[in-house]
Amino acid sequence: MNASAKKILYIIVFIILVIGFGAMIYFVFIRDLVSPTNENINVNENVNGVLPITNGAVNVNRPGVENINAVINVTPPTNVNQERIDDIASGGETRTTTAIGTNTLAAESVADGTGIRYYDEILDQFFQLDALGNSIPLSSQKFPEADRISWSPTDNRAIITFPDGSNILYDFDKQDQVTLPKEWDDIQFSPSGDKIAFKNESSREGDRWLAISNPDGSEIQLIEPLGDNANDVAVNWSPSGQVVALFRESYSAAGQEIFLIGRSGENFKS
Repeated sequence: MNASAKKILYIIVFIILVIGFGAMIYFVFIRDLVSPTNENINVNENVNGVLPITNGAVNVNRPGVENINAVINVTPPTNVNQERIDDIASGGETRTTTAIGTNTLAAESVADGTGIRYYDEILDQFFQLDALGNSIPLSSQKFPEADRISWSPTDNRAIITFPDGSNILYDFDKQDQVTLPKEWDDIQFSPSGDKIAFKNESSREGDRWLAISNPDGSEIQLIEPLGDNANDVAVNWSPSGQVVALFRESYSAAGQEIFLIGRSGENFKS
């Protein structure tokens, strides 16, 4: 046998040995470790991400798992300590409703206590809200951009001030008006309604006065000169009508002294 034939024979024998050793290793060491399974896994699940729950019932059926039928009853929590809300004020929480659904100005009780009178900033008119919640126009007259309003405490009149400084006295019972001077500022009715107090803020310092008059501007009575102190004086009638205004004066960086200005020049203590 020549050299080439011997090499071929050796190669064939080597391959046979490798295959034999491989088969022996499989049957001895590997076959017993692999155990075939005949389990049938049948899981009925919703793969769309939505759980099939109806009326709070959950039903789970899976092979090898005991059937579970669970019914979940959810009761909304209740606050046993929740306070009662009363329709009539009795010291606790009281239910309220919106009486006027618009922008209002100078809402105040009617003189006889039968309702609320106010200025509607949207309609530019004055109304009275009665006991049943009805808004009744006090006048068909419109008062565009009314800025400040002072109601008479005894009848159905009001002094109306506009952004340009003009003032009018309007009588809603008679439906007529009186024009008052534009220099009059901070006009307020007296508690009895028969007088008004105001600050005459003239461009001339000598004409700047705290004064009172009839509501229509007649019978003016000068009370105190204001000079350059008009910003420190506020018209503020006392309930008795004896005090007309208050004057403040600073006596330190942190303190002020308040003086009472009487209707007839009285010298009250601060």
